[in-house]
Amino acid sequence: MLYVLPCLSIFAVVVGAMVAGWATPTMRALGAFATLVFALLYRALNSAALMRALRGTAAISTMILFIILGATTFAQILSFSGASSGLVQTITGQGLSSTTIVVAMMLMLIFLGVFVDQVSMMMITLPIFMPVVQMLGLDLVWFGVMYLICMQLGLLLPRTACCDDDAWRRTARGAHEPHLRGGGAFTSR
Repeated sequence: MLYVLPCLSIFAVVVGAMVAGWATPTMRALGAFATLVFALLYRALNSAALMRALRGTAAISTMILFIILGATTFAQILSFSGASSGLVQTITGQGLSSTTIVVAMMLMLIFLGVFVDQVSMMMITLPIFMPVVQMLGLDLVWFGVMYLICMQLGLLLPRTACCDDDAWRRTARGAHEPHLRGGGAFTSR
């Protein structure tokens, strides 16, 4: 209870504020403030921990911005060259139902997950998939949820023989997770 209570309390503060109408989902500062309060209460907030958190935030924000930059650049190149509209017309002009097209996209994501990491997969597929989904008039939120689930399923499948077990585990799960470095993927800490 000592370690679970702060996490549940932060969740309760953020969701409670949204339900009560005090905050919108975009007001993430409330969650950050609640986290700081609990860190102070548990005496876990010191300059070293704060610097680690700031460095981690800067690294993740930079990575996300580079993903957006790369995907936007790739999408613009596809759009300016006419390849994007050509692909959309080719895919939608086959006379297939929207369900068949979405299932094919999801199967392609699962297949690509065996060979390609998450960032590359998103940069390759999203500029092509999103115009098709918009052309079919599908809900973008539900497509995004299915996209992420299938992408993760593909990453969980066994890797090819060209990759050793430890190399793909470090790449797919992140080298920062020490419990995955030794033993199997389900090794406990």
